[in-house]
Amino acid sequence: CAGPEVLVTWSVPCEESSVMRIGQLAVLCTLVVTVYTLYHLQWGHRVRYSKSHGWVDGTRDNSSCHNVLMFNRVPKTGSEMLVLLLQWLEGYNNYKHVRLKNTVARRLSPMDEDMLVKDVQKYQEMYPGMALSFDRHFYFVEFSKYGSEMPCYINMIRDPVEKVISRFYYHHIGKSMDRIRYRTIEDCLRLSGSECTFRAGETYELTIPYFCGQHYECSVLNSRWALETAKINVEKYFTVVGVLEDLNSTLQVLEHYIPAYFKGVQNMYYNELLEPFHNKNRKKPVVSEVSRRQLHENLTLEYEFYAFIRRRLRNQLENIGPSAPE
Repeated sequence: CAGPEVLVTWSVPCEESSVMRIGQLAVLCTLVVTVYTLYHLQWGHRVRYSKSHGWVDGTRDNSSCHNVLMFNRVPKTGSEMLVLLLQWLEGYNNYKHVRLKNTVARRLSPMDEDMLVKDVQKYQEMYPGMALSFDRHFYFVEFSKYGSEMPCYINMIRDPVEKVISRFYYHHIGKSMDRIRYRTIEDCLRLSGSECTFRAGETYELTIPYFCGQHYECSVLNSRWALETAKINVEKYFTVVGVLEDLNSTLQVLEHYIPAYFKGVQNMYYNELLEPFHNKNRKKPVVSEVSRRQLHENLTLEYEFYAFIRRRLRNQLENIGPSAPE
């Protein structure tokens, strides 16, 4: 026969129970934040592709590209060529291109940001009802923070190592040898010069800040936060980010997604700008593969961003379909 039932109970001290509840709550909060962050990064700013609207997954609605186009140029990426095309196309597409005055500082104070917004508004008042395009070197600015409508952003990037090499030799053009510290980028790397040495955690004017913004962390090398913020801003605000190494695709995507400004750009480039447009520094010597690898190792997240932009551009090109202009 069955023996007597034995009721077993567990006694947990109040202090231990409170600690357990706090721990469970912390885990739950962490889970909620993680899920929200993943949603925000992966889906929060995506726009599904629609043949009727010309949108593509991962690309902002281009309907605002009929009013104000903003090209916050990344230096040494072929941006002068794109500015020239914008200037040539302004009469053909009936818009006004304005070259805003550059400053040495690319990172703007709140006052500088406000002045930039007011400059754009000034030109809108000067040319009422007319589409406008602007270019200037500056880190991304969220115009809506200053009570203004967000412009349609575009930009160009290039291979990070090629950009560093191009900038290094650009700054040495026309300078006598007694006025420069390093004759070649190999010399610069060997002597750990500031122009070619990049250390994680320190701030630099590279590509990511032009999409991340004015926050100090945006300029910190290999900051994961800066990279993810830049990617979010690209998804939300940049209709097209071109790639110098993929120039043909860039022009095709620009003409398709922003025809109000770039209709005819491919014909203009290939037939009237006498492609290829050469803006090469002929004094730039060949850089060894060893030096290239050394630079590459220190620009890990810059390359991750570069790969992200190339994938995005490729997706845009694929979604244009067979009707894309040749």
